[in-house]
Amino acid sequence: MLALLPCTVALAQAPGTAPEASVRAAFLYQFGNYVEWPADVLGPGRQPFLLAVLGGADVRRELEILTRGRALAGHPVQVAEVDAAESLGRPAIVYVGEAAADRLPAVVELARERQMLVVCARAEWLDQGCMVGFALAGGRLRFDVSLDALDAAGLKVSSRLLAVARRVEGRPR
Repeated sequence: MLALLPCTVALAQAPGTAPEASVRAAFLYQFGNYVEWPADVLGPGRQPFLLAVLGGADVRRELEILTRGRALAGHPVQVAEVDAAESLGRPAIVYVGEAAADRLPAVVELARERQMLVVCARAEWLDQGCMVGFALAGGRLRFDVSLDALDAAGLKVSSRLLAVARRVEGRPR
């Protein structure tokens, strides 16, 4: 879990401080280490671990840099930017940025069918079915988690991830 903690860095634009898109990308990558997907979701062998981004070109760029040559759950990471829920395919994680807020309901519906982790730009979107949502707290980027939304998609999250969340909604099942 220590690898996730540095991501809660201050976001003030002081020299040497990571820009917000970089911190979001680091969180997205690390979430892949703390979520358990059903075996058939990730596929066999060297099939890519797909991270899809809607409405967050800056986050996608940072994710591509961060994940180059890396793997999650034994699968090489692949990053894709899509512009509609119907174009998602079957990513393990999908990030919904501010510019794609209007597409969130369609993404959430697909996520329940395809067992995708939906991470949103805003924690306030948890009440719309988002599973993990970002929030600024005390100048730091943090995240909230909805256990009910995760359960609806058949996903399980590590207690170690929940321990560093700003807020956890729902009850574990």
